Amino acid sequence: MTWIQSSLWSDIGKSFIFFLLGVGVASYFAFALLRWQKKFEHLKIKYTSKTTVSELHRNKQGKISDKWSSYLAYYDFLFSPIKGAPINLFEIGVQNGGSLEVWGQYFENAEAITGCDIDEKCAALKFDDRRINVLVGDANSQEIYDKVGELGPFDIIIDDGSHRSDDILQSFLLYFPLLKPSGIYIVEDTHAVYVPPSPGLKSKSSALAFFKELTDLVNFQFWQTEATISELVSPFLDGKPIPQILSDGWVESLEFRNSIVTIRKSATADNNKVGIRQVVGSIATVAPEVKGLA
Repeated sequence: MTWIQSSLWSDIGKSFIFFLLGVGVASYFAFALLRWQKKFEHLKIKYTSKTTVSELHRNKQGKISDKWSSYLAYYDFLFSPIKGAPINLFEIGVQNGGSLEVWGQYFENAEAITGCDIDEKCAALKFDDRRINVLVGDANSQEIYDKVGELGPFDIIIDDGSHRSDDILQSFLLYFPLLKPSGIYIVEDTHAVYVPPSPGLKSKSSALAFFKELTDLVNFQFWQTEATISELVSPFLDGKPIPQILSDGWVESLEFRNSIVTIRKSATADNNKVGIRQVVGSIATVAPEVKGLA
């Protein structure tokens, strides 16, 4: 081989090496660009996706979710402070299962979402979200209560079950104790107590009548010398003892809206909820007697 041929092959070899290096560098940058593109797309999806309950419900596909529009706006207000929290949610009455999927999408960091329905056909419901689980049976039966108890405690409990007063009351007394402190218990479709065969507006034994009595329970410290908690709630309990959740002061507050009642659990059990009177400042021109309370 002449020196010319040797030089030629050397140049070809160098060119080939540079070619391989060029391909490698190009591949590296192409791969890096693809990774960044995927990251960008992820962020794009994250920040442009529909994240309110209202939007998720309105754009729901697949399994049907059935909620009144006023509930959706209210839930956006109610749940927004805990939207990113690792919550545990339990819903009584799931029907087609769509609401469970909405909760799964809204509470992205939820640890578990459990539904319960008495309809045996709900056993056929399947979910891509592994956090979602459905129990089939009567929520007020001992069997289901025991199973639910193993899955608690819960941050949120929603009763969208039979809407019958007796079932609503029994479910509340069973499951409110399974709420975590500061948890939220919601009863949906309370308008059903006004509709036949329910006893209607004047009923003194409906679920709404019971919850209205609990507004007095929250203020127990101001009437405790006049009556007892037992006298207040025993007409609804059919001779059963007063649950500790009521006697110990676990009910923090109640909110009544059209067709919804929301009951918050106290952070700690206490019947003296108003706290300490705090009088501050030093000038009392109109009512100087309050200075002695400071």
